[in-house]
Amino acid sequence: MLKKSCAVVCICLLSILGLTATAGAQSASSTLRIEEGTTGAGFCGVDGWIHNNHAGFTGEGFANTQNQLGNGIDYAIYVDEAGSYDFEFGYALHGPERSAEILVAGVAHPFVFEGTGAWTNYQTSPIQTLQLPAGVHTLRLVGTGSQALPNLDWVNITGGSVTEAPCNANSNAATLELLSPNSIDWVAGSTGWLNLTLTSDVTVSNVSASVIDSSAGVSFDYPGSADSSSLSQDSTLSPSEIDYSSINFTTPSAEGIATATIQINFEWLGVQHSVVETLEFSNVNYEGEDFAILTESGELTTSLDAPEGNWLELNYLGLSPVNSHLEVSVDGPLDAYHPQGTYTGLHYDAHLHGGERDVARVWFDPATLDAGSFTLTVSIEYVDANGEAKTTSHDVVVLVS
Repeated sequence: MLKKSCAVVCICLLSILGLTATAGAQSASSTLRIEEGTTGAGFCGVDGWIHNNHAGFTGEGFANTQNQLGNGIDYAIYVDEAGSYDFEFGYALHGPERSAEILVAGVAHPFVFEGTGAWTNYQTSPIQTLQLPAGVHTLRLVGTGSQALPNLDWVNITGGSVTEAPCNANSNAATLELLSPNSIDWVAGSTGWLNLTLTSDVTVSNVSASVIDSSAGVSFDYPGSADSSSLSQDSTLSPSEIDYSSINFTTPSAEGIATATIQINFEWLGVQHSVVETLEFSNVNYEGEDFAILTESGELTTSLDAPEGNWLELNYLGLSPVNSHLEVSVDGPLDAYHPQGTYTGLHYDAHLHGGERDVARVWFDPATLDAGSFTLTVSIEYVDANGEAKTTSHDVVVLVS
């Protein structure tokens, strides 16, 4: 059974505020949209309220400033290279035009919002182009008239690579977390692969994992590289996304405890970071006919922002020389499905060789999940090494939070 120390990486923004960069040719442009909210990054506050009483907005509502001179909205962004960045706002304004300005590093850039005819008529403002150096920027859109700003729905920022930045430079801004796999039991003298599941609360890029130390007799290699393993989808983790990196391994032949020290590298706001985590495993000899069931429980989340976090990973370990055609189905109070439209076999090829560890994944619609503890019955149909068709089942307790 895997044991792990705290694997949360907290990175203080203070060291990042001193970033410098050399201006050069700007890379292909991207667009960042920041909606209203209280995420602690990107949208950093409004001198007023978040309202939703005028239909037509996107997101959860719109930012409505109090009608007073100087009231405004605060944002924080990071740009990885100096250059031109275009700002445009989605807004609604019933009445005459309102004047404003964008404050960047104490410099004011005038801006005018024309009337849109009604509070439910949302339009896009003219583009305001600003020259920004590389690094973190706190921006303030402020009304320069007694009526302050119109109702602001969103802001689009287009230029080189631009991402949301933390609002509070004195807070721990980025968290990259290594989640425990459901179970890591190694079969003595076997080969298999280790699944490192990762998540982050802000966007981090260039994520990879490598093994920097391991117990005697334990060796590692990688599916796609000689020295590191990238994420399954790409090398970027978006906020609330859950992704994983798989590492192949060979275990020692003797029973006992085995360890592996993993280094996870990633880039955040233009700076390279890493975390080192030592994982501890049981290296055992299983007794059984065909395969060992490693998953007895799992966790899901009800968050609509993280649909990839709503899959359950079922782990199995081959004991006999060959098992084939493993098909997994689930029965219980939670509706399960598979993205490819059919039910799920094992991750790699629906075979379990002796000593091989593999997983089957089952997805759940987050919109239909209620918090609580649920017991699911997992049924497996397969053909054993002698060609005999068999069916077995086991229970998995799922906690929905």
